[in-house]
This record gives sequence, structure tokens and C-alpha cells, in this order.
Amino acid sequence: MKTAAEASEIITETGGGAKVASGNNATIYRKKELVDAVVASSGLKKKTVKPVVDAVLAEIGVALSRGDALNMPPLGKLLVNRTKDGPASEVLILKLRRVKPGARARALAGAPQADASGEDDAGGDDDTATAAE
Repeated sequence: MKTAAEASEIITETGGGAKVASGNNATIYRKKELVDAVVASSGLKKKTVKPVVDAVLAEIGVALSRGDALNMPPLGKLLVNRTKDGPASEVLILKLRRVKPGARARALAGAPQADASGEDDAGGDDDTATAAE
């Protein structure tokens, strides 16, 4: 895995001219590492897992390009905030809303109730509803 700072040496601009944020030490999780992690956690063979991961990532990409909101627990709810078309790429500015660790247990114990999607709406931020929900 590469850190964002290491990646910024390779990728300094996106197709739309937006700079890659390199101020944090976040790592870049590549598809190969995702496939390896799924193989390790599922016990399936890599030749079985790789096409499934490829298909899932492709479908997520298509849905986001259409502007669909994705509700995928435990990952969270993914919304497209803005899009920008560059000369060779499409830039999607995304919002990922995740349930904090332990929030479900707090909700069951009497804290603000989580909705059917598993999200705690006590945060008060503006959610956009779509027909897909």
C-alpha cells in the first residue's frame, strides 16, 4: 500500500484539474489488496474472487456515474455531491455517511433510533432521498 503522500508524487492532478490531497497519511487501498483481503476472509480461491470484485466495483462505478445513492451496510450510504467532466476522466465528489462504531448498540439501548437502513439520523445533516431508496 502507498500513502497518499507517496501517491501524490505519481498523481498530482485528476482529469478535472483537482489536486490530490496529500496532507494526511492515509494509505491507498488498491484492488489487488482488496482481492487478497476477500480471499483471506472468505477462504475462496483468488480466481473465483477476482471476477466478482471486478464486477462489484464496475457496478458501483456505473451507479455512481448515474448519480444514484448507494446504501451499502456496513460501508455506509454513498451520495454523489458534485460531478466534473475532465478531458479524459469523470470526477465525482462523493459523500460517505457511516454509522459510528457502537452506534447501533446505543440506538438499541434508547439513544436516537436508527432507521431501517441502519443509519442513525441524529446527526442533523441534510440527506437527499432518491427513488432508489
